[in-house]
Amino acid sequence: MKVRPLLFALACLVASLGSLAAWSRSDGGCAAGSTSIKIDFEPRILGLQLGEERTVRPTMTPERCRGSVHLSVRGGSLPPGMSLNADGDVSGTPSAEGTYRFRLGANGTDRTSGNLLPQAPVSNEMTLVVVRFFPEED
Repeated sequence: MKVRPLLFALACLVASLGSLAAWSRSDGGCAAGSTSIKIDFEPRILGLQLGEERTVRPTMTPERCRGSVHLSVRGGSLPPGMSLNADGDVSGTPSAEGTYRFRLGANGTDRTSGNLLPQAPVSNEMTLVVVRFFPEED
């Protein structure tokens, strides 16, 4: 039965529907000259192959905020074998099949300036679908 490749194709199709944004105001540091920080995943749903190393990088606006705002996983979990680094990249080798939903959130302090973010931004929800692919039978 070829259900899993079909699920992967469906996940990729749904990913083309667009994304939502998370916004907050900041009074300085990485957002100097800007009115907001935005963390966004595009696509919002991504299929991953079990055992294959991958990196998923959210966009951060303004880009100069990458690395200066501490990010953490909020409201969900990453696939086993994957982790979040200081730049906001989710990377590693997924070791378990399943559907994993999560958001990334910026903690309340800009690491560069030390200023508090009045409202810490939270990304749109990201869904990683980890599947095992079977070779096609002839």
